[in-house]
Amino acid sequence: MKINFEKMQATGNDFILMSKDDLPDLDSVHLLARKLCRRHFGIGGDGLLAVGESENANCCMDMYNPGGTM
Repeated sequence: MKINFEKMQATGNDFILMSKDDLPDLDSVHLLARKLCRRHFGIGGDGLLAVGESENANCCMDMYNPGGTM
């Protein structure tokens, strides 16, 4: 499976940034966040940011902690 992502870092934190459109299944994003954020077995990061469209703003963003919680 290929998923497009960017990894961004600032002020000592790093996050995996993805489009919601590129996520395979929105119901299992928490599992994906746990796997990708693992430092030694995944991409590694302090969290996963999923960016999508919004009716009220330029975009909306869901933030998942490395443990998969929002």
